[in-house]
Amino acid sequence: MILGGAEIGGFAAQNHATLNVDLHEIVDASVLSHRAGIVITVIGRDASDRASTGFLAAETAGAVIKGMDYVATVNKDATRLELASVTFTLQGQLTITAHPSDGERREISIGIGTVQAVLSSENIAQFRALLEKAQARLQALK
Repeated sequence: MILGGAEIGGFAAQNHATLNVDLHEIVDASVLSHRAGIVITVIGRDASDRASTGFLAAETAGAVIKGMDYVATVNKDATRLELASVTFTLQGQLTITAHPSDGERREISIGIGTVQAVLSSENIAQFRALLEKAQARLQALK
């Protein structure tokens, strides 16, 4: 087995958690098979907090971007009841959730397991840019 990796980038979220995006490629040299994907790590606010990591297969990167766009735009007309939250879950425990804040503004969080990074609007743009950069790097591997 051969493991390759590349750091794409990261940032401190609004709740002081850290969100990192990396690439991993696993090569089975005996049969020359390749598996590549995006690794998202959310690290809690301080050293005593946990870190959780999620792996996204290369072909699902676009779905994560679409899911993030979707939860950010769903409004109160999506249900006849009060809209508490919208969650998009993908591969394992990775969740993207929009929570109502004040008025129409939504707070978005990225979670893996029990560790959450709450994103500001600037963080949302940063995360999207990191995913797009990772997706482009994965396309270049093909």
